[in-house]
Amino acid sequence: MQLSVILVHYQTPDYLELCLWAIRKAVQDIAAEILVVDNASPSPEVQALSRYFPEVTWIWNTRNLGFGAACNRAAAQASGTYLLFLNPDTLIDPGGLQRALIFMDQHPEVHALGPYLQNSKGAFLKEARRAFPTPWNSLCKILGLDDLFPRSRLLAGYYAGDKSTHEVQPAEVLCGACMLIRKKAWDAVAGFDETYFLYGEDTDLCLRLHQQGLQAYFFPDWKVLHFKYRSMRSNPKVHRYYFFQAMKTYVQKHFPHHRWYLFPGIELVYRLSRLSSKFRPTPVAPCISQQLQGTILTSPLHPPLPSWCEPPSWRIREVTSDELFSLFSGHSPDHVVVVHTAAFTPDSFFRLLLTAGRQNKCITWISPYTGKLVIHRE
Repeated sequence: MQLSVILVHYQTPDYLELCLWAIRKAVQDIAAEILVVDNASPSPEVQALSRYFPEVTWIWNTRNLGFGAACNRAAAQASGTYLLFLNPDTLIDPGGLQRALIFMDQHPEVHALGPYLQNSKGAFLKEARRAFPTPWNSLCKILGLDDLFPRSRLLAGYYAGDKSTHEVQPAEVLCGACMLIRKKAWDAVAGFDETYFLYGEDTDLCLRLHQQGLQAYFFPDWKVLHFKYRSMRSNPKVHRYYFFQAMKTYVQKHFPHHRWYLFPGIELVYRLSRLSSKFRPTPVAPCISQQLQGTILTSPLHPPLPSWCEPPSWRIREVTSDELFSLFSGHSPDHVVVVHTAAFTPDSFFRLLLTAGRQNKCITWISPYTGKLVIHRE
């Protein structure tokens, strides 16, 4: 077995479905297995979804173990030479995964690999590769100095701002949203530290790899789209708490002699973030109703459409991949374009999302399995 793909799911079944659809295409010519760990999601939708992906090994936790512990549980069952840890709110470019595996096969000195992460507007996500956190670079990040001086080695060190985003290069920290690692390297550092419930486990893992002389690399020829913070939006207070708890755990483990001033600093920033969130306007999700005029983009072989999208409220239009770059032009703001994902291959849908995102259009799609409407706005 060459590859084991591992996903940890909690309350994002719509994005998980899209992610698995792309993975199915990406691994069709690879000796691979797919393992999904559900961390006791209260919604029954993910269990219904499992029927549509029988090739997946589903692991059902009876309680939420946290991200790291759930990954460890799946990795213990994995048999691949490589492990790919992937967030369910990602969409991979199938060709990019092939290139990443070839690169790893050709470079045995590389033990972990991270892709070029981008949002649905095509913008590079800085967390794709970072430096190890230090008191100084963390302070610069908190104060926003890395945004003011994004290319400065001194002030933007947290996100390695002085490094190119278009060259293959060593990286200190890779993002756990998408990380390819050799199983031998994973076993050598005993996987994720389960002390971290959520956040921070990827940084800690990369530091332990570094301490054992196992090199991580950033590989920008592998593009992955990340719909950031989908699960976080359902309960931002809980995610904020675990984010700052991860900071304390990292300090306790790697900077114990600096706790006397770092712990109060982390607590202060946490309290300020809670205060600022009270005055931040709550984002309003875009609404789609039968009263809006819209277009359903389908393929000639699409499954039956849901009743809510029948004419005259919606115009049914068959499309091909050749029309990708003109699909969203000319529509008024209240004209909703909905994509039936069965009309596209994962790689063409990947390009479609970026095309729409760059034009600041609301990205909406219909599940080919459930007929459910999924709305995404960056």
